[in-house]
Amino acid sequence: TFLESEHFLQAFSNKGRFVKLLNDMPISVILNPGCALIGAASRGLEKSK
Repeated sequence: TFLESEHFLQAFSNKGRFVKLLNDMPISVILNPGCALIGAASRGLEKSK
């Protein structure tokens, strides 16, 4: 996939003075289409306590 390609990693980390920081940063891809809704529901329940 594009996100696993060397092209993506180079484009992601090629940011001038932030190169070292971005090269050391882990990258994750969330595949669950409902993750935003799950997060919002979790936050809502947390706030209601």
